[in-house]
Amino acid sequence: MEGGRFLHSALNSLRTHQRQLSYAALATLAVAAVAAVVWISLPLPATLSGPPAALSLEIQDRNGLLLRATRSSDGSHAQWVPYEQIDVDLINAFVTIEDRRFWEHSGVDWRAVARATNDNLRARHVVSGASTITMQLARLIQTSPRSWGGKFGQVLWALRLERHLTKQQILEQYLNRIELGQATVGVDRRIPTGEIAVTRAMLESRQRYCCQS
Repeated sequence: MEGGRFLHSALNSLRTHQRQLSYAALATLAVAAVAAVVWISLPLPATLSGPPAALSLEIQDRNGLLLRATRSSDGSHAQWVPYEQIDVDLINAFVTIEDRRFWEHSGVDWRAVARATNDNLRARHVVSGASTITMQLARLIQTSPRSWGGKFGQVLWALRLERHLTKQQILEQYLNRIELGQATVGVDRRIPTGEIAVTRAMLESRQRYCCQS
């Protein structure tokens, strides 16, 4: 009899403890969610919403012909091209290869996340990514480790960027910060239309590499 009462009391204590843990976990999640919403709504730092301080110097003649270009302080060739001056075909090439639903989502493409998760689970290794252009911009302006924690940070930054910037501003930031190889950072307003196909091939190769790494 005593043993039965003791067991009943122990089970009740265990259930009470489990409920307390559940309530604590829910409270923690609620606080974290509120904190995330507040953080996302905060204005972006001025250093993240404009051109970086380190840019290359271009010397042009009175007709705008490039005479000489110097490297920026970090050794790269970097210029800032306003969105309106970027070739529309180049913009379309980046969007088509990197983020087909860029104009539709709010920073995170959940359809792509579901697809990539399914592909990676079936292949048992990473064969597909789900980073949007906004998430890639987040990684460019705020370096994060290649981990689940780093990916979560990119998601939060992507939501914050989409909250405060237009799609055109996000593309301007991304296209001027992306590393294109050979110490070149950002696109060039003078890129010939005939080189768009080369750029598309480079992007496709870069996309495959990113999925495998």
